[in-house]
Amino acid sequence: MTREAILGKWRAAEVGALVAAVALEALHEVVSARDADARSAVWSLGVILFRLTSGKAPFQASSLGELIQGIMHGPIPSLRDAMPSVPYGLEHVVARCLDRDRNNRCDVIELARLLAPYAGPVATPSLERTPAG
Repeated sequence: MTREAILGKWRAAEVGALVAAVALEALHEVVSARDADARSAVWSLGVILFRLTSGKAPFQASSLGELIQGIMHGPIPSLRDAMPSVPYGLEHVVARCLDRDRNNRCDVIELARLLAPYAGPVATPSLERTPAG
């Protein structure tokens, strides 16, 4: 393999990692990192839950610019459109995580409670240890 081919693969991997990182970033973090707070983590968890459940990223694009535009202005994807067998309640939880208005997102403790019915009995002891659990 030539040096150019190796560098090309490395650059492609670097760009792919950047696109993956931006896909996890909350809307306001894409615009300004100083606006990030705990609700930004809830957005990222929503992206992860969407991908784990459906096998697809909630926001897809062929370039970084398109991805940012999709996150900022595109429709919020429906988890049930991507995976029709998903329970309505879980779709609602993921939709709340991906709400563009961070004031409408749940906090991490509420998120744990909302996800508990889908986690099974193993999660119950952890949930009982949360504040006001």
